[in-house]
Amino acid sequence: MSVRAPGKVMIAGEYAVLFGAPALVAAVTRYATAQVVAQDSQHAMASDRFPEARAALDLAVARGPLRAAPAVSIDVDALRSGGQKLGLGSSAAAAVASLGAALLAEGRELRAMQREIADIVRSAHRSVQGGGSGADVYASALGGLIAFRFSDAGESHDPVVQSVPWADGVPWCVLWTGQSVRTSDFVARVRDHARSHPNDIAQYVDTVTDTTRALQQALGVGAAADAVQAVRRHGDAMRRLGDAVGLPIVTPSTVQLTAEIEPLGAAVKPSGAGGGDIVLLIGENRSTLDAARAVAERRGFVPVDLQLDLAGVHAVPPPSS
Repeated sequence: MSVRAPGKVMIAGEYAVLFGAPALVAAVTRYATAQVVAQDSQHAMASDRFPEARAALDLAVARGPLRAAPAVSIDVDALRSGGQKLGLGSSAAAAVASLGAALLAEGRELRAMQREIADIVRSAHRSVQGGGSGADVYASALGGLIAFRFSDAGESHDPVVQSVPWADGVPWCVLWTGQSVRTSDFVARVRDHARSHPNDIAQYVDTVTDTTRALQQALGVGAAADAVQAVRRHGDAMRRLGDAVGLPIVTPSTVQLTAEIEPLGAAVKPSGAGGGDIVLLIGENRSTLDAARAVAERRGFVPVDLQLDLAGVHAVPPPSS
């Protein structure tokens, strides 16, 4: 039996979450799939390709919930396009699915262990990547839309995570820019800027905290116009942060798209570190969203078919014969 773990879309809180602000992250219906295989199987994961997954299995053994780290086969093709990552959290989903498959093989109930899986994978993921919030890990393990933040103890400790509603009435879609980005490089540059220009980061965090809370409230009650306004402000804050740091967090093509769709009643922002990968598009109604998406496609953005995943990491029964 295989295990699936959803990818993620960062809805709000990029970068600011690293400095104690809240973030919103959604699990989406593109999946990493994993299953336990024989140790000598040609399908067993290569540790150099999935180091976060291998680290998660080893840490689960060290912490106790897993008796032994098995060989695991991992498929993340659904989280990529033409071999390029889309920015849907493929490494996090791969690690979550791998640990889920290993636990399932030992007879464990995954739903009861979703938070424990997330805690273990986040620690392993951070050790391999040298940091990061781990918000993508929790979205993948828990499913749905989550509010995610760190306590005053900081990001070295487990975060505070809460499932929050996303009501009907706020139409959205995800667009791929066609360019993959190494998130860790952008995060490192922002951290360096924060040490030398703390006022820049403080202002950014204040703005993003306000817009994230406004967006959470709008999504919770289905207030599409308010959601559009919050996304617009959030995207502008990310653009200004990029200008300050000297990074194309909001790419020129996204800046141009923003200007074109604003009169339509739609807004767009990077989802994740920016510089490429995916962007989030929200409209005041379905026709507005469709019109804005058409503009985006003419500019070379590629729609990614996604919905909200509510299951999190879960077992997939084999097809009936």
